[in-house]
Amino acid sequence: MALRNADEARATEAESLRVIEVTFGPETSREIDNAIKVLRGTIEIAITDFSNAISAHGALDMSQLEAIQNMSAVH
Repeated sequence: MALRNADEARATEAESLRVIEVTFGPETSREIDNAIKVLRGTIEIAITDFSNAISAHGALDMSQLEAIQNMSAVH
């Protein structure tokens, strides 16, 4: 289910970027693409920090932490 949702999100993102490029030009498309990359990086850092904080308290085991990190990779 998560993989299917990730594939759908990627397809929607790609189509949206194509529409933006046609409507507003390639420069706007690049700026949005860069903003998305920054946002993804920020989310990954936040999830890693959260995972590290939780694991320090022993609330989650490694498989649960990996699942959280994998979820961030698909978004």
